[in-house]
Amino acid sequence: MSLSPWEFRMTFPGRSSGAQLTGTQVVALHAMQSPQGEISDAEVLASSDPALNEAALHFATTAFRGKSAQTGATPQSREVVLILRYAGSPSAAVE
Repeated sequence: MSLSPWEFRMTFPGRSSGAQLTGTQVVALHAMQSPQGEISDAEVLASSDPALNEAALHFATTAFRGKSAQTGATPQSREVVLILRYAGSPSAAVE
């Protein structure tokens, strides 16, 4: 399945509250991305482990700074959906 330009999917080795996760946990975020790549107004759409929500929000607002700058005559802000997967074991990270 191909992703649209406003969707991002990432997989991380995960820990929840200092304990190793079991299985794969998912946090889906909705946010706005500025023409310079800054993420703002991030909100959790869904989460399989609420203990990961703050880490996911922090990642979203810091990881994309300046990395997705648009080019063209009229760069614009856009909505983005980030799906962050936290894998509990190496085998869980394989799609």
